[in-house]
Amino acid sequence: MWWRDSSPTSGEDRHNGMTQNDSVESEPASIDRRTLLKSATAVGLGGGLLTFSTPSVSAQAGGPVILMGIDTEDGGIGGHGPVSTYVGIVNDILSRVTNGNNGILVVGGSANSPVTTFWDRIGTDTGESVTYVRGSTNIRSQSFSGFAMLAVVSSAPETTGGMSQAENDALVSRSADVASFVDNGGGLFGSSQTDFNNAWAYIADIGSFTTNTGLSYSDVTPTTEGNNIGIVDPDLDLCCWHDTFTAWPSFLDVLAWQSNSVGQQAAALGGASVTLQAPDAQCTASFPGNKACVTDTVTFDGSGSSDPDGDDSKLTYRWDFDGDGITDAIGQIVTHSFSSPGQKTVVLTVIDEDGKSSTCTEVVNVVVCNRPPTANCEIIIPNDCGISFPGNVSATGEPIFFDGTGSSDPDGDVLTFEWDFDGDGITDATGAVVKHTFTTGGKKTVTLTVTDEHGASDTCTLTLTVAIKAEIDVKPCSEPSPINPRSRGVTPVSVKQTSTFNPTERIDVGSLRFGDPEDVKVGSGASPAHNGHVEDTVPCGGDGRNDLVLHFPTRDAGFDGDENTGRLEGMTHDGVPVFGEDRVRLVGR
Repeated sequence: MWWRDSSPTSGEDRHNGMTQNDSVESEPASIDRRTLLKSATAVGLGGGLLTFSTPSVSAQAGGPVILMGIDTEDGGIGGHGPVSTYVGIVNDILSRVTNGNNGILVVGGSANSPVTTFWDRIGTDTGESVTYVRGSTNIRSQSFSGFAMLAVVSSAPETTGGMSQAENDALVSRSADVASFVDNGGGLFGSSQTDFNNAWAYIADIGSFTTNTGLSYSDVTPTTEGNNIGIVDPDLDLCCWHDTFTAWPSFLDVLAWQSNSVGQQAAALGGASVTLQAPDAQCTASFPGNKACVTDTVTFDGSGSSDPDGDDSKLTYRWDFDGDGITDAIGQIVTHSFSSPGQKTVVLTVIDEDGKSSTCTEVVNVVVCNRPPTANCEIIIPNDCGISFPGNVSATGEPIFFDGTGSSDPDGDVLTFEWDFDGDGITDATGAVVKHTFTTGGKKTVTLTVTDEHGASDTCTLTLTVAIKAEIDVKPCSEPSPINPRSRGVTPVSVKQTSTFNPTERIDVGSLRFGDPEDVKVGSGASPAHNGHVEDTVPCGGDGRNDLVLHFPTRDAGFDGDENTGRLEGMTHDGVPVFGEDRVRLVGR
């Protein structure tokens, strides 16, 4: 693994080519700092000649730190084999590590003890520099540019096999330091016997340092991206087993092994390396229609991105819309409008918690598009229509003006105007301003369609009510109609039937008022004395049509001045206003 502090501390000696002033190669960009071993350990080696097998998986660059503590100072005393045996182990393991081979770190032991003699020999024969760390020197302060072997030893010779009390104490005192070292990027590979009374027991937990014996072991899963890499004290129970076994643990690869006899195999084991991967960036662009137009809002979506070994919710999304390498927007889903046409290459960079990133590109063809016009219309009703009803109300036979000049086109195109007054989809008039007269009363919907030079269009809709302008005759067959305002009688009023209006069928008699126009327009005037009757009153000799004749109390009509017009107002059964006027002549005042 890679770490950066290249300054040796006090209490440290370097041999075999590395002095206190030696610099350490900085981390190359091509190496993934987050490579770690799934788990790794080596058992203590018994006597006999070692043979080495070919592993199925090799460790990757920046590979494991090897934790040695196998009575290495005895130089072969007690059946552990000559120094050449350990040289073979070290060389074989180093050969399995790509771009490795950089350094052995020895923890513990005095300056002139057999420890230094032994490890100097190992360093010489393997071509590796050896660094000794004693006293309070922090293991984490040591720097290597690749592979490192961490040896925990004691200064006291031990000749009976197993780990001595001094070795045990050295490792216990360094357990937290070792754990911290591994947590911050160092790999770990153990090769140590423990339990001073048992030559074949294995250290089970570096973090909290407890010794275990027996044949059992437990798998260790790599930490996920965003968590500490390596040992996390006290959660990691690395592994524990006797160093003679009939089958290798399934989650470890054999780096080196020797077979002295059946059931007496000893091995150096290492886990397959695991590289935490960069996120997978995926991006899409969406926009209205089948092309992206200048000034259109384009939506960019990076939600298809994922982190294969981390938490997708922790991803960061950075968008570059103009290719200048500067982030223009941040977010999983963003929008952008382009101000000019052309092929636009949009780059999304997705970054995970550890700074690993990947990119994807989306090419958007931005074109200059015709933009549709905006229709705007209004009604202009002449003031002399004589309509007293609220809202957009005109009358049959009265001209109404319709104005579309408020319409506009963002591209400055010349517009055409088409008006539909009866809702049949057929154009009834053209022009920005038109005049129309309705022949029938009721609620009307008028539609304006505005079209630009390229065929793009927009519509505008107006609604209005057309009142029925009825033909009335006050006191039929007398012209002008004489009315005595003081009369206690009634004044007959005839509402004429026409080809488009049947008053008998349509008028709500109870809604009618008759009298002085100003009174009637404000809701006053006389109400019908009865529901009326049907009579042919035009002319007095008749025209064959059924007129509606009603009688109104004369004194309630409100005639008291120089009025010369009588007005009738009311509603049809379906809510359409009805009104009519006739000349009158006041008498007997």
